[in-house]
Amino acid sequence: MAGSGFLQSVQRISATAGAAPNGGFIRPAGGSGLNQGEFKAVLRHQSQLAEARGTEVSFQEALEDWDQHHALRWREERQREYLMLQREEIQRHKWIESEKARRDLGAQAVLDWIGTYAESWRTWYEQEHGETRT
Repeated sequence: MAGSGFLQSVQRISATAGAAPNGGFIRPAGGSGLNQGEFKAVLRHQSQLAEARGTEVSFQEALEDWDQHHALRWREERQREYLMLQREEIQRHKWIESEKARRDLGAQAVLDWIGTYAESWRTWYEQEHGETRT
């Protein structure tokens, strides 16, 4: 892992990125908007590049490499995980509500979950998985 230059780089990026006037997106100098999960992924990638190369790697260089070679796959995997967990939660709700009603509620229970729990579940997911935009 890189030395104190790495910490200074992170501190400088944090200072220039700002916390949230732009809706919670972190905007490194010259970079596109990243949510916190993406920002952490780029930091991990920066560390891996520095270790592999045996020298410090700038955040911007890591960001460009991550964006070009890893971002799409990372985002697709994150989306798959998100949808799988959400589907499991909807099915759990559907089963519980159907058991209470003593009949299969089907789409009615799904729509109930969406209207009642989707927003709070999304907030939980973002906090739990580091994608908070606040």
